[in-house]
Order: sequence, then structure tokens, then C-alpha cells
Amino acid sequence: MSIIQSMKQNYSDELINQNHNITAKLDEFLQNKPLANEKEIRAFALENHIDEKIAFNHMHERRKKDTFIKGEYPSKIEDEKSLQLLLNQMKKETQLEKQLSISNLLLKIQSQYLLEKFIIFNGNSILGNWIEDAQEEIENYDKVDLKIYDLLTNLLNFCDKLPINESELKSSKIGKKINKLGKSVSDRLIKIKCEEIVSKWKKLIDGKPNDNHDKDPEFNRKTKREEVGQFDRNYKK
Repeated sequence: MSIIQSMKQNYSDELINQNHNITAKLDEFLQNKPLANEKEIRAFALENHIDEKIAFNHMHERRKKDTFIKGEYPSKIEDEKSLQLLLNQMKKETQLEKQLSISNLLLKIQSQYLLEKFIIFNGNSILGNWIEDAQEEIENYDKVDLKIYDLLTNLLNFCDKLPINESELKSSKIGKKINKLGKSVSDRLIKIKCEEIVSKWKKLIDGKPNDNHDKDPEFNRKTKREEVGQFDRNYKK
């Protein structure tokens, strides 16, 4: 390693250590004073020679993360960081009520960029797991909370607008899980929705144009449908 490369490496290491120390100090401060106001944060930043903007950004990110951990979600997902926090929460969320709240939040995502990121962050695999778990609960228990059908409706509607490709379908196996759900569930509307999604994705794998997107040359990578309507359900045993 040359002298210049060595100097650059040392400088880079110093910056990493410095940022780590700043983060540690801010975390400790916010842990001791989670409700610190702007005046207190500004004073802390000045005392510890921390850039005020960095301190406030860290405070906002920390509080946003704490909110997700508590199961309190924003009205909508507007940025990549919030999407990552939501996905992390989805990996461990098992309560039906909270899963339903998350599914409602997913349906509000209209940004094509965030839909792409959802897949990049492996969100389709998480969706597949939720669908599989819901199906197993329906099959294994005589009495299930009817809200589980609302959850499945939301998840399927969200799946329908994901800009997923063949490789992602095969790696996540979400198509197989939806196909299995459609064959086993007794709810007619969910069965129909499963069939529609499986048919559309099968055409994608077979390289055939989708009936609704014949004129869209980019459909193999993304779908331009931004809204998915909710359908009514009449629950009767």
C-alpha cells in the first residue's frame, strides 16, 4: 500500500470512528431523555461539538424507529427509510390486528420507486410468509377471526400491483403460495383474486403479454397500475 493510500485509509477509519462516537453519544442522550425538546438537543450538540443538523436528523430517525417498534405506524409510507422500518416490523409481527394495519398501510403506497424498493428489500418473501401463515390458520382451526380474510384481501391487492419479475417470483415462491391459497380457500372472492394474480404472473414467466398491458413494453419489469380497488365481502357460514 502506498503512502497516499495509507493516508486515505487512515482518514476513512477516523471518519468511521468519529461517526460511531457521535452516534453512540446521541443514542445515549436520547435514551436518557427520549422526550428531549429542540432546545435541549441543540445544547447537547453544542456541548459535544456535534453538528446541529446531524443531531436533529438522528433524533428524528431514532424516534421514527421507536414508533415502529411500538407498533404505532404513520398514516402512509413516504420514504425508503420508513419502508425498511416497516419491513423489519413485518418480519416479527404476528398479531392479526397489527398485520391488518400494516396491510392497509401497504395499500397506500403509490410510488413506483417504493414498490420497486419493496421487492429489492425482499418484501415479497415476507408477503408470501404472511399469506402462507394465514392459509394454515384457516385450514387448521374451526373458528378463525374473520379479519383474516380482510388481511388476505389487502395482501393480494398489494401483490397485484407489485412490479415483480420472473427471477423474483421464483426466488420468493410467492406465486406458488398464492396458487395454493386459491386452491384451498373457500372464500369465493379471494379464490378469484388468487386466480387473477397467478394467471398474470404465469404469463410473465411464459413471456406472454398480459391482456391489460399489451401496449406497455416495460410490463416485464414494472406495472403502471397505481390503484387497486377493494372488493366487498359478505361473510356467511
